[in-house]
Amino acid sequence: MKLQVDSTIQYARGNTGKGWWAPITVADEKIDSPYNTYLYTGLPPHPIDNPGLDAINAVLNPAKTNCMYYLHDTSGNIHCSATYQGHLQNIQTYL
Repeated sequence: MKLQVDSTIQYARGNTGKGWWAPITVADEKIDSPYNTYLYTGLPPHPIDNPGLDAINAVLNPAKTNCMYYLHDTSGNIHCSATYQGHLQNIQTYL
């Protein structure tokens, strides 16, 4: 499946002059890069970051969750949903 993760697009796009974490645009989702998980299925060909110890431990000991979709609100809090419908509701509520 396509992961559709914004951070992989940000990696492919680079710094836009508005910083690395400038909002993703519809045009960005069409960038032809193997790192663009909106266009290509599966994981990118290489890591997009150098993970810290907390991230490595999270991979080795993943939390059990039914979270299939997630987003960060404007305060940086994560909101998960097991369904696409729930994700759309989170978008309306938190963004």
